[in-house]
Amino acid sequence: MFISNLGAAPKARYHKTGPIEDLNETIVIWEDVANSTLNHPDLSIFLDNLGMALVHRFQATLALEDLNRAVVVNSEAVNSMSIDHPRKRIRLNNLGSALHALFERTGSLKDLNRAIAIWEDLVEDSTNRPPSERAFFLSNLANALRCRFERTEAMEDVDRTILFNEEAIKATTINTPARADYINTLGTALQCRYDRTGSMEDLHRAIAVYEDTLKSAAQNRSSPRASYLNNLGVMLRVRSVHRKSLKEMNQAIALMEDAIKLTPSDDPERPKFLSNLGVASYCLFGHTNSMEDLSRAMEAHEEAVAITSNDHPTRATYLLNLGRFLRNRFDLTSSLRDLKGAIATNEEAASLSSAIPSQRLTGARHAVRLLGTTDSQRSYALLRAAVQLLPSISPRSLNRGDQQHTRSKFAGLATSAAAFALEAGEEPFEALQLLEIGRGVIASLQLDVGYDITTLEASHSGLAGRFKSL
Repeated sequence: MFISNLGAAPKARYHKTGPIEDLNETIVIWEDVANSTLNHPDLSIFLDNLGMALVHRFQATLALEDLNRAVVVNSEAVNSMSIDHPRKRIRLNNLGSALHALFERTGSLKDLNRAIAIWEDLVEDSTNRPPSERAFFLSNLANALRCRFERTEAMEDVDRTILFNEEAIKATTINTPARADYINTLGTALQCRYDRTGSMEDLHRAIAVYEDTLKSAAQNRSSPRASYLNNLGVMLRVRSVHRKSLKEMNQAIALMEDAIKLTPSDDPERPKFLSNLGVASYCLFGHTNSMEDLSRAMEAHEEAVAITSNDHPTRATYLLNLGRFLRNRFDLTSSLRDLKGAIATNEEAASLSSAIPSQRLTGARHAVRLLGTTDSQRSYALLRAAVQLLPSISPRSLNRGDQQHTRSKFAGLATSAAAFALEAGEEPFEALQLLEIGRGVIASLQLDVGYDITTLEASHSGLAGRFKSL
């Protein structure tokens, strides 16, 4: 136990002053302790401390190896404990947090689903626990469900997110330090549901919730104020578009600028804040037609892309936005450099394996539209890869309504792919295979497969006839 306490000293020093060497020393010490005390009754404590230190180092260095090791070590900590151990809930929560962090870094739904299952069990077992403990587990579960909704658009997940956040808030007092985080998470869930349904009630409520978050955060100096400012700014920007209010738009931009000023250059949240400011500047451009506002939007996204690792899931979001802005400037200036840039950014988004599948499909479709008929081979390659992704945008775990919603966004993709396959000189069999994938996706919903194939009929009527006869 003495050596374990020795490991706590450099960890405390790291939290105070930040040298990564202290964290490295902590990890080495706890690795030695865990390896030399395999039969010790406190082994789960040593493993849990090691897991948390690895997560901290990942947050500082973004080394994926540390996060993968943290999941393994935290799993070992849980497995080394008896079922009724009083500290097992905390170990399970830490494992859930490591799995959630791994999902955010890699986009692996398998890891996120595992985290959700852990927190669902913890919530179920916390009925008779102290309200603060139950609220903590509810909030973690809600956060994970919201992340899954953002990837799959399952309405059940976002509805449960809102319900669990509301319960977590009710379980706290106004002086509870975590209350502002719970309120903020509720606002984010309402924002997600608004994005899906367009409910103005959710939009107005999200703004009120974010305003409440800032008030609650004023009582807690350690709160992530930058995140709260950013979130409120995003929703004010959305409402300003509905109201056509330039005043509210400028207010939103000011909040986002404040958020960025509070965010260190190496903070993992900074790319997201920059992207949101860029989108707001682009919306302002819609009011002013000022090229300065459009340039600002592009610069913010160029920086967001530059500081985001090449395999990070959120990179696709920034690339798609940057591609849209480049396309807009091309429409205004006819700059071929902007057109090539717009195509390249959308192509990169389409190729990012960790990104949300629907974003990859969007990138492919946008790139093909920009290419037009200038490069059939390139368009065919993009659409062929996109068609292969179609089944993944609406897994069988989604209900029928959610599946229809996600698939309707990409109607006609398979027929376009088939047409470009033939334009690129591929065999008719290849085109038919692409059509079959599209047909299979729709048939799995037990829908009428007689969808629009006018694009194919216009260029290859014979193949279209063969497809109809299948």
